[in-house]
Amino acid sequence: LLRTGSEYQCRLELRKLHLRWWHAAAAAMTKLLDRAGCPKAVLSLIPAIVETCNQCRSWAKPLPANVASVSVAEEFNQQVEVEIRNYKKEMVGHMICRCTRWHAGCQITGHEQAMLLEALNDTWVAIWGPMGEIIVDGERGLVRPLHTAVYLTRRGIKLITRAPNQHANYVERRGALLRDQLHKIDDQLQCEGIKDI
Repeated sequence: LLRTGSEYQCRLELRKLHLRWWHAAAAAMTKLLDRAGCPKAVLSLIPAIVETCNQCRSWAKPLPANVASVSVAEEFNQQVEVEIRNYKKEMVGHMICRCTRWHAGCQITGHEQAMLLEALNDTWVAIWGPMGEIIVDGERGLVRPLHTAVYLTRRGIKLITRAPNQHANYVERRGALLRDQLHKIDDQLQCEGIKDI
């Protein structure tokens, strides 16, 4: 249909593909369809399809923030940033490796120290082993309690707490993308008449 259909039919099919491919970006759609042999006239319609998607426009990705950094992680699990991200009534504890940008997260129910240590242990340490450094932006449940210091010391993990008004940039950027994905999924479900699950 994309090769032989009218422009209107091509637009409808491209819109369906955009939705079925989880709101794929214009560049990704163009690359994939070009490799599949779609005509150039059809490929030229893709940017307009993506730009007019309501869900993509309402939750546009945050612009990149250029930050100079003097400490560079050279291997996986050397430096891991941790953050708690709120989404509606839910909380997500998520972590990211500074070197590979590997991301892991889990749903948590509170900011209590026991809950945060359990999430950290189950989501990261039990799977990939203790990280060399854990970077936190002042989360009280991890920074202040003595039990946290004991847990980290026994595993050889160095705790680095960011100063006030400083941020754990890698995990915050990944958290913004996570929130963006969740908003798009919710908007698409509402658009299709599916209630919260």
